[in-house]
Amino acid sequence: MKKFLISIYMAASCMLTHAQNCDIPIQVVIPDGIEGMTPQSANYMKNILRRVLVSGNDVTQFTNSQFGIVVKSDIVDKHIIAGAPQKTVMNLSLTLYIGDVQQGTLFSSYSMDVNGVGDNDTKAYNSAIRRLNAQNRNLTDFVANGKKKIIEWYDNNYHTIIKRRKLLHL
Repeated sequence: MKKFLISIYMAASCMLTHAQNCDIPIQVVIPDGIEGMTPQSANYMKNILRRVLVSGNDVTQFTNSQFGIVVKSDIVDKHIIAGAPQKTVMNLSLTLYIGDVQQGTLFSSYSMDVNGVGDNDTKAYNSAIRRLNAQNRNLTDFVANGKKKIIEWYDNNYHTIIKRRKLLHL
């Protein structure tokens, strides 16, 4: 009997460990209408965040994933430096959220400030966005933490989810 209980415990431990390494497809979502963000800037930011996802051995999807990294960008400060070549300096606050984009559940967030300098507003904004680095430890930790919280949420709520699905199919 003791061996039987030990084998059950070991099997359950292996299943739990396997569940922690599951693939969670995550898309990058950049809402329309962010002040100062051009389509090229949005595309660049999507590519950086996709590289962060892929570097962490996560599965990234371009569209139609239940989970996503949602980007919010705010211009905190902008001023023009006078001189022979006039320059625009921009300070952006970037906030990233990992969540269930269909249900609106938030699992993780990360915020950072980036600065950019350019000949005009667009170039200064793009310069600030280029400060994002796919190897940034804080970004990779943010993604790993979000993935962990998604798994924890489903581990704690799967009974309710199954009950709801069964009720819908009756």
